[in-house]
Parts: sequence; C-alpha cells; structure tokens
Amino acid sequence: MVEGKGEILEGKKDGLWEEYWDNGQLVYKGHYKDGKKDGLWEYFDEDGSLTLTEDYKEGELIGELIE
Repeated sequence: MVEGKGEILEGKKDGLWEEYWDNGQLVYKGHYKDGKKDGLWEYFDEDGSLTLTEDYKEGELIGELIE
C-alpha cells in the first residue's frame, strides 16, 4: 500500500486523507479535523469495492455499516 496522503496543519492531520493499494485502487478516504477522524470514512478492497463505511465525530466512532 501507498502511505496515506493529506494535509498536516500545526502538526496534525487535517482535511481529506486517502491511501491507495499498489494497483492504484483506493484503500480508504476520509477527513481529519484537528488530528481526529471526523465525518464519513469509506474503506475499499483491492478491486475497488466498498467494504466498510464509518462515521466519526471528533474522533469518536458514531456509526458503522459493513457492505
């Protein structure tokens, strides 16, 4: 896998972050706010199929849906 990429603000992850499988397919995408997961996170398998959706608020998991 290619390491996750996104923006760092004041030493903390912030905004959209993504990571990719070696074949170029997305592993996950989601947002950080002040270094904590925030909002919808989606996870994919190596063929690009959505496998898991999680919802976070200020770093706390508030919901999960396994596809």
